[in-house]
Amino acid sequence: LVNPNNLNRSAPAIQTRPAPAKGRFGGAGIIQRSGASQPGLPKHVLVHPNGQRLAYLQGEGVDLDKYLGESMGLEGDRFYRPDLKSEFMIVKSLQPVKLKP
Repeated sequence: LVNPNNLNRSAPAIQTRPAPAKGRFGGAGIIQRSGASQPGLPKHVLVHPNGQRLAYLQGEGVDLDKYLGESMGLEGDRFYRPDLKSEFMIVKSLQPVKLKP
C-alpha cells in the first residue's frame, strides 16, 4: 500500500492517452443485416466501407439492430466458422468509431 504522506506532491501528473483504434477492437466496420433467412444463421454482418464482409455477428446482451448502418468498433469473441466460410464474432460491447476509407 502507498502511504499518502510519502507522495511527492510536486511531481507532475502522468498524462494517459487513449489507446489507438488499431488493435483496440476485435473488429470495426459497418453493421448490416446479413439477409440470411434460414434459422440458425447470423442475422447481422460487419462490413468494410468498401462493402467487403468482415465477419458475421451475434450480439450477446447487445441489440445489434440498434446500430444498423453505423460505424462501430466491436469487442467480443471472434473466430472462424467453417460452416459459414467466414469469421464470426460474438459481440459483447461496441462503440462508435470513425473508419478510414
